Amino acid sequence: MTTISYTITRGDDDIELEIDYTVAPIDPGTPASLSYPGDPPSGGEIEDLFIAGPDGAEFTPTADELQQIEAYIYETHDYYED
Repeated sequence: MTTISYTITRGDDDIELEIDYTVAPIDPGTPASLSYPGDPPSGGEIEDLFIAGPDGAEFTPTADELQQIEAYIYETHDYYED
């Protein structure tokens, strides 16, 4: 489980969030050959996402906020640490 801090802005308010998540392990797949079609790469998806607001209770972001949070995770996650 990875925990990060993230700030969203709603109107004039900045809201500090604590986000817990895991990322599915990355499987690079297997290359195709003449006798085997190969397997595509898989994994790397965000799993077990929990977002806590300033009071520690579960926070429900808007669809746009969730998209921003997920983009931030994908951009900053250390995939080699898993």
